[in-house]
Amino acid sequence: MINQMKILLVNPPFRKYKKQYEPIWRLNETVPSIWGVRAGSRWPHHFPAGKGYCPFPFFMAYATSMLKKEFPNDKVFLYDAIALKHSYLQFYNNAKNMKPDIIIQEVHQPSFTIDRIIAEQLKKTLNCKIIWTGPYPTVKPELIDLPFIDAICRGEYDLNILDAINSDGIHDYKTVEDIDSLPYPERNDVPLEQYSDHFASDGRINGLQIQLWGSRSCPYKCRFCIRPPVMFNNKLRLRKPKFILEEVKYLVEKYKPNALYWDDDTFNIGNERIQEICRGLIPILKGKITWACMARADTSSDETFKLMAEAGCNAIKFGVESPNQETIDLLNKKLDIKTVIYATKLCQNLGMWVHLTFMYGIPGTDIKKEIEDIKNFIRKVKPNSWQISDLRGYEGTCFGDISSIQYIYPWEV
Repeated sequence: MINQMKILLVNPPFRKYKKQYEPIWRLNETVPSIWGVRAGSRWPHHFPAGKGYCPFPFFMAYATSMLKKEFPNDKVFLYDAIALKHSYLQFYNNAKNMKPDIIIQEVHQPSFTIDRIIAEQLKKTLNCKIIWTGPYPTVKPELIDLPFIDAICRGEYDLNILDAINSDGIHDYKTVEDIDSLPYPERNDVPLEQYSDHFASDGRINGLQIQLWGSRSCPYKCRFCIRPPVMFNNKLRLRKPKFILEEVKYLVEKYKPNALYWDDDTFNIGNERIQEICRGLIPILKGKITWACMARADTSSDETFKLMAEAGCNAIKFGVESPNQETIDLLNKKLDIKTVIYATKLCQNLGMWVHLTFMYGIPGTDIKKEIEDIKNFIRKVKPNSWQISDLRGYEGTCFGDISSIQYIYPWEV
């Protein structure tokens, strides 16, 4: 019977090795110099070990909770090998020992070479059903023709994952219209203490940081961004303050975190909505728990930013992309660079740690000039932290044919 099947959702290792892929399932380096992130990250990438970044796999965690509503809880498990820092050998041995009938794997373009090798080996070893989810199978559903792939879910997969379990083939978008109706994402199967966005925690938080979503998608149409158009099909949905606050209260009572982090594409949408959330957070967090968020510099009033600080927001991340207005306009970001300068100073004066993100390598721009302009802007505006990365040319965006150049880490600026 199908409800007796064991279902394993996996976020396999994504690492670089000196002897790369020879074959990867035999590699057992437990302390690599280069780590990688995949599920939960907008831009899966490798980085030096120990930098403190591990995103929570929201899509997988929500899908796990949905499946646990339909199947016995002991038949569904979320295995995040990246958060657990497992080697490829550890991952394969654990997957074999779990003896799943169905494996659900989130696949991304930057990790596709490894993802494919892993899926093929799992199929060969376990002879189980393999379901692919994530942005890359969404934009390339023809991957269903790979002999070791049985089904593909396009976009967010809270709903169509049930279809994929019951039947093979391509399962198109099924949007959750009321995201407040969803169960909370699965947090008990994973090492919750490992998840952290370091910009919001370095030197300021000792202990557990829990990541949340307060919305899905984004009202803006930035040309480089993959998640809203590909995973959310450009359908913005905002959680009501009441339900956000109920989840926060539940998390505080159950897990007793030191901090929260809203990893929405844009958290601060709607002044009245954000102010209502902040007023509700004050009696729950009681000044003892701080929080941070991914935000825009131009969607909140001064009053809203002040209330965010009063409610415990001690760190905020603004996407800037470029200090040059012409480049910002080229990206269709609909942002005035002067607003970034103003919001950065305002939030710093309110006691927030401000992290700015930039990119270079945008077609039609001079890379060397853009990088130098970014550095000069950082020196002038003085954000608390920042990151500079190359434009990631992901299929499904306007820059799908652009290959990545390199990655410049913040400490090299």
